[in-house]
Amino acid sequence: METQPVVSVLMITYNHERYIAQAIEGVLNQQTQYSCELVIGEDCSTDRTREIVLDYQRRYPHIIRVITSNANVGMHQNFYRTAMACSGEYVAMCEGDDWWHDPAKLQTQVSYLRQYPDVCLLAADAYRASDDGTIQSEVRDCKHRTAITYASFDDLMLGRQVIFTPTAVFKRLELLEILTSTPELTSFSYPMIDVQLWFELSRRGKVVIMTARLATYRHSINSVSRPQDVLARLRFSLGGTLGSQRYLYKYGLSTGVEDTRRALAKRTRIVIEYSLQLGEFRLAADNVEQLRDTNIAFTLKDYLFALCVRMPCLVSPTFELLYIFRRLRSSLMPWSKSLLGSND
Repeated sequence: METQPVVSVLMITYNHERYIAQAIEGVLNQQTQYSCELVIGEDCSTDRTREIVLDYQRRYPHIIRVITSNANVGMHQNFYRTAMACSGEYVAMCEGDDWWHDPAKLQTQVSYLRQYPDVCLLAADAYRASDDGTIQSEVRDCKHRTAITYASFDDLMLGRQVIFTPTAVFKRLELLEILTSTPELTSFSYPMIDVQLWFELSRRGKVVIMTARLATYRHSINSVSRPQDVLARLRFSLGGTLGSQRYLYKYGLSTGVEDTRRALAKRTRIVIEYSLQLGEFRLAADNVEQLRDTNIAFTLKDYLFALCVRMPCLVSPTFELLYIFRRLRSSLMPWSKSLLGSND
């Protein structure tokens, strides 16, 4: 008789009143030969999310455990405490606004992981749904995908492969080791948690992506990764770019120094652009210096941004000028791409 579940489903939620029941039901409907638990991290939602998850816990006390507190702790700490509460051999992720439409998802993935113990992270394809749950498309934005695709750190860093969070399953001990030794996962400097986790797992073993569509990824309104406020979107994008920049410095690309240098220059340019738009001139200035350190030749846009760092009054007219060039490049003047630099 098993003393602990084989799989822990890690579900963090905040203000998911409209979606959380569907997420939970997708877990409860799984048909497995393995014992499972659902650990829900509820972060003091201002809607009825807590009421709903506690009702499910009351109805399924042998499966569901709710981790919560009297005060909001934020996404990073909520993920950490929920992950630490998991007890299964494997951890599967499903956030409170996504759901598993395939009742064989866990059985399929855990069987694969047991057959191939050298696989550190197993993911799959997914469907994309609108806020109301209407399926919009099959999510297959990745290149070079075959029936079983292996994804390296380089593949994830360069966007050649993408891990869809509600499809991810991995070993709990690997997760605990990463959480207790990797500050990038708990740092509020980076708005995401899952991307850093994929980077770290890809350094510890094989990453495999199945083409089977085993989950549905919802584009919910005003989520953490898709805020409606323009400045909030910029800050999120800036934080994500800083995270990938950090990992390029930390590990580099397996293809060598030159490729790493070019990838760093690309991300550093994005950081400079976002920083200027947000008025974070110190961060922009630091990244101008980092761009110089890559020894990549400056483009006209790089010089303009470096000037903006010294003279903030030029930020607005510079972005207006860049907007004009971008419109011209996409319509009448394709040669302007070489003038501004291909990173534009």
